[in-house]
Amino acid sequence: MSLTNELLQFFNEHPGEVFNAKQIFAKSKLKNHYNVDQIYKALKKLAQTGELIQETTSKFSLNVIGKAYEGIVEQVNLLDYEVWVETLAERVFVPISPKYFLMVGDKIMVKIVEKNLRYSYGELVEWIEGPKRNFVGRIIKDANRIFFVPDDKKIPWEYDITSKIERDYIGKKAFAQLIINEKGTPDIQIIKILGDPGNHQTEIHAIIHEFGLLPGFSDVALQEADSIPEKIPEEEYTKRKDFRSVPTITIDPEDAKDFDDALSLRILENGNYEVGIHIADVSYYVKIGSMLDQEAYQKATSVYLVDRTLPMLPEKISNFLCSLRPNEDKLTFSAVFELDSSGKIHQEWFGRSIIHSAKRFTYEEAQAILENPTGEWADFLKTLNALAYALRKKRFRNGSINFETEEIRFKLDENNKPIGIKPKLRKDAHKLIEDFMLLANQRVCRFIAKSKKIPMIFRVHDQPQQDKLVDLQNFLASLGHQLDLSNEKSFRKTLNEINQKIEGTPQGDIVANIAIRSMAKAVYQPENIGHYALAFDYYTHFTSPIRRYSDLMVHRILQQFLENPQKVLYDREQLKKICKHCSLQEKKASDAERASIRYKLVEYANGYLGQIVEGTITGVTGWGFYVQMLDIKAEGLVPLKSLRDDQYVYEEKSFCIIGKKSKKKFQLGDKVKARILKTDIIQRTIDLELISSEKYGNYEKGEEYGYKNKRKGSTSNRKNKRKKMK
Repeated sequence: MSLTNELLQFFNEHPGEVFNAKQIFAKSKLKNHYNVDQIYKALKKLAQTGELIQETTSKFSLNVIGKAYEGIVEQVNLLDYEVWVETLAERVFVPISPKYFLMVGDKIMVKIVEKNLRYSYGELVEWIEGPKRNFVGRIIKDANRIFFVPDDKKIPWEYDITSKIERDYIGKKAFAQLIINEKGTPDIQIIKILGDPGNHQTEIHAIIHEFGLLPGFSDVALQEADSIPEKIPEEEYTKRKDFRSVPTITIDPEDAKDFDDALSLRILENGNYEVGIHIADVSYYVKIGSMLDQEAYQKATSVYLVDRTLPMLPEKISNFLCSLRPNEDKLTFSAVFELDSSGKIHQEWFGRSIIHSAKRFTYEEAQAILENPTGEWADFLKTLNALAYALRKKRFRNGSINFETEEIRFKLDENNKPIGIKPKLRKDAHKLIEDFMLLANQRVCRFIAKSKKIPMIFRVHDQPQQDKLVDLQNFLASLGHQLDLSNEKSFRKTLNEINQKIEGTPQGDIVANIAIRSMAKAVYQPENIGHYALAFDYYTHFTSPIRRYSDLMVHRILQQFLENPQKVLYDREQLKKICKHCSLQEKKASDAERASIRYKLVEYANGYLGQIVEGTITGVTGWGFYVQMLDIKAEGLVPLKSLRDDQYVYEEKSFCIIGKKSKKKFQLGDKVKARILKTDIIQRTIDLELISSEKYGNYEKGEEYGYKNKRKGSTSNRKNKRKKMK
């Protein structure tokens, strides 16, 4: 094979990637026959013929123009679809094509028609497959027509309803399905009327339907749960390691009903400590292939909305049989470690066990004892906390990245109206539990995976893309912080130093969120690539089988491994399917939880209409900047079009908008005051009016300027109205 053909084969195996001659020489077998200079000359020739694109003087990539690739629709806007093409490892912008009625999650074939260093543009070749076209929206009637308006802004169309609609349904929120009729045009089929827009139950059920969550259980699954005996069989005691005489506690949120982890502690004769991390043995009660198992798999995770939990398992299992309640014998799966005071592991043991928790602590109760060590459990908690500190110190020394983001809880009245907001403070009691759970997850994974005998579920976190780290570096520099990207060790060290310096401040939350967005997403998969953020070579989820199906699977795999290391319980293809499903369901649950919080925040902000609030800029886009209000905790938008003292443009690289004449700059972290102008519970949005900024003082509107963002595909120049789809 000629050098040019071998080079083309190399680039076809790495589409979307950029290489220079030295990299190709080092990465391929070409070094056995050619030198770097010969490879460079061949690359230049291929660029001249159009087979490759010369990105810079020395770097080349495959010319993908005119070639078609499979992709997944990630976002739908008024002008284009954003399509993730895995083969190219990049997003491609595709113009809207109403003919196909594409939605998020659709798999399509897209042909690349234009490409530059930052963006690729394509055209739709064909629709391959996609999820059911179900969505939530409102039934609207005007003089001539009845139509359905989806709540989701990612669906930029409104649809005529051709079937007969009951008069009482007009104005209601509904769950509907889009079908393509025999004429090839879209039609709306109303599946369920949810109620009046803005009503609490209506909006929560809308979120449940919007994200395709499964709120209940079948009669068969409930009957299976009810038929499980509450009393532990006598023979089961003899099969397990008995920890009932070892002091054991649980620490959970005040309103928790399922206690799925417990900690035991005893001092050994050699002066070391034995710490037991005991996890509810759900696998004993939920058998493979049962209806309980099938429905737990479909849900894959419990979902925590603002006013309710949608559990993965029925209440009898999650709140009673498997909940590690005090003063009851409970079946567990344990990870037990002999540790010295520095957190070094001397011995470890994994297996089925039985415990008897002596005390149930809330986080607040445990924290109070840590701050004022008195009472019978003071030494117990102080010792666990000291060991947790040692583990944490070691983890950060090894490069684990510290992300601290603020969480909030609502105080609701009898009508579920939010009447107060309370941040969830993460103190030592919370971190103590987290450190021991991380230890168990890491060591269980290492124990199974190092044998290399059976397929395993890994919780992995890939390395971030370099361009995103450069953007993060530029953003932090704009706030006065220096992020060192010279090597990975320096990056981790300086990012942790910045996070520690600003932890607990409004800027801290912004930096943490931006840093998280710069990273890859953690997922489940049967191939181990390690966990980048935690700096762990081995990591899985073992500690929450009541609420995560992945953890239940790991328990089963571990037990099979302990019984017979040669026997494979699940093959790699089965695990690949399960991992993909669990990752998808986890994202749905997370998105639904955020949507429910957003809904309540908007409802809470509605009580402050017209008032001036202080806040911090937390997001900057081509259509304005977002402000997180200090007391209300909600995020509202100051539209760019409302800033009339200058013509402002969005500078994407600098995370700011800047006035062309005045050079006023609004960027992430800036402190401002704004008036709450409007709230929209249905769209979960808040509109703000800028009053003043810490930088520039009181805002004066002055002369009105036009605004146009010139970036191709920007949402800033999209009309804020929906297209009619007939």
